[in-house]
This record gives sequence, C-alpha cells and structure tokens, in this order.
Amino acid sequence: MAFVLNSPAFRDGDPIPARHTQDGENVSPPLEWRDPPPNTQSFVLIVEDPDAPQGTFRHWAVYDIPADFDALPEGTGEGLAQGVNGFGNARYDGPAPPEGHGRHTYHFRLVALGVPKLDVPPGARVEQIWQAAQAHKVGEAEMVGTCERPAPGAQQPPQQEPTGGAETQARQPAPAAGSVRPREHHEPTKGDPVIVAGDAGGPNDGRNLTTADIDHDQGKPEPNRLEQNAYAARKPGASGGGGDRQD
Repeated sequence: MAFVLNSPAFRDGDPIPARHTQDGENVSPPLEWRDPPPNTQSFVLIVEDPDAPQGTFRHWAVYDIPADFDALPEGTGEGLAQGVNGFGNARYDGPAPPEGHGRHTYHFRLVALGVPKLDVPPGARVEQIWQAAQAHKVGEAEMVGTCERPAPGAQQPPQQEPTGGAETQARQPAPAAGSVRPREHHEPTKGDPVIVAGDAGGPNDGRNLTTADIDHDQGKPEPNRLEQNAYAARKPGASGGGGDRQD
C-alpha cells in the first residue's frame, strides 16, 4: 500500500476552507495518514507555498512526530516541536496570498524518517528542518490545497433588494418630518381618520387640512389634530409651514 496523506477538511487539490486561512480562524486543518514505511521512527510535516511572489514561502513545520501517530487533529500545536515559519512564528499560520495574485497551491508534505529525532537547534526555521530531514527520509506523502484572494472589489456583486413581502416593507424608510404619508384608499368606517378640508390656521398657511374621527352615529366629524398640507405649501404665494418637496 502507498504512503498516503489526506485531510477530513478538504480533498486533495480543493480549496482550503476559510477556517484554516488567515481570513478565518487560522487554525491548522486536521490531517490523517496511513501505510508509512515499516522502518519509520518519526515524522516531519511541513506546509509551503511555491507560488508566493518572492519564491517558496513556508507556513508550518512540525517535527519529531512519534512513529505511532497516524493523525494530527485540528489546531495541533501544544506538545509538539514546531519550526519558525516565514512570518517569524513557531506555529501554523494559514494561507494569506496577495489579493489579485491568482490561485496559490499549499503543499502539505509528510516525511517518514528513519531516526526518532532530528538534530536541529531550538528556534530552527522550517527550511532548516526540511533540509535536516532529507538525510533520514524513508518515505514521503503529499497533498495540496489551494487558496485565492480576489482583487479588491472583484468579489463584490451588486446587492439586489428583495421585492415584495414583509421584509421589504420593514426596510422602507420612515417618512421625513412634515411629510404626508400616503394612505390606501378605502371607504371610511366608524372611528376611521379622515381628511376634512378647511383653513385650519388661515389662508395659505400650509396647514389647511385637518384629520378627524368621523362618527357615523353623530353624522359629523370632530377635528382632533393638524397635519401638514404639503400640497398647499407648494401653491404659488404660500407662506408659513411647508418647505421643499421631498419625493
């Protein structure tokens, strides 16, 4: 059987989920492997991006992984030796390709070693660990994930407002102060507000409409408050209340 590396989070060649990138939670993905060479005594794992603008960029290294391990869970870190990555951190730092630079490939490379430990100094960088591992390699497995960050604005499709329904109604702006809210036409019934013509504050004062509750039992309206008459306020020669039209 072949020495195989895979991840429950994504398939070989597929995009790496945002959770495992620097645009998300920046946690390492879960990894699993099977059928390493029988003489394996430890493992080294590195993650690198050969598509970086300045050449191969290393994101992670874990070394001296015991031979009886067959997986690394999500967010692996504590208790394992890790190399210093290209960001200067001894930990996993996920994909963060430049915006608009196209698709980058991230190579997860797991090497089986014939020694239980690597002879590297504390604070060794990923590339140092990888170089030290080559002299003891007895097998290698690899999988690839991808990541791409579109240029600013390229991934922003125009937002379309939904039409109709209660959600649309809820988004309608409140009427501006002094404006007249349109009302649906219907035949008035007892207790309905109605518009009654009249010069409430004098001719052309812009308030020549009043609202009233019509009482069909009494047969006459009883004025109860004033409303701005936006139409009267726009008549030639009008003064006082009103103001500019608001459509």
